Amino acid sequence: MYKIIVFDFDGTLVDSNSIKSDGFYRVVEGDIGSVELMTSVLKVVNGTRWDVFHTYLTKRQSSTAVKSREVEILVTKYNMIVDNAIVSAPEMPGAIQLLDRLLLSGCKLILSSATPHVNLTSIIERRGWKHYFESIHGAPVSKINTLERILATSLVSVSDLAVVGDGSDDRESADAIGCHFFPVGEARGSSDLERI
Repeated sequence: MYKIIVFDFDGTLVDSNSIKSDGFYRVVEGDIGSVELMTSVLKVVNGTRWDVFHTYLTKRQSSTAVKSREVEILVTKYNMIVDNAIVSAPEMPGAIQLLDRLLLSGCKLILSSATPHVNLTSIIERRGWKHYFESIHGAPVSKINTLERILATSLVSVSDLAVVGDGSDDRESADAIGCHFFPVGEARGSSDLERI
């Protein structure tokens, strides 16, 4: 039995991956050619929401001198649209039942997401899920750094730790420290045979 299980959030506990991807298009709708331009940006940018909108504006304006305030306006709009939708998004099938069982078994649960920490904490509180997690970790801290901190402060061995997630970043973080990884949902970066 694992002593600590680290969960990803979007696509793992909540059915919100499409909400996040659709949110980028909703923010820029009305711009001429926005769908094509945003599609091209999302194909090449594997970064934060800030990175996505900075690249979008750079391409739209054909300039590298994009003002931070312009990016901030789009990120703020994105946060409002996406965060509100995720608060009311359905849980992934069986997610709450699993969290309840793991808590009853004495397992410590930790949340680690690429969502900005402030947004993630607010979403968890608004969903009424804060009591499930020993701690909540979001960007800019990476998932690998989160696992390293957990190992350094919890006094458990790598074999006592597991990661549950749907993304390749979840797998990469588990591989980096050598703990077990359980791929769920879309299980990006995992084969169909590995998926739970």
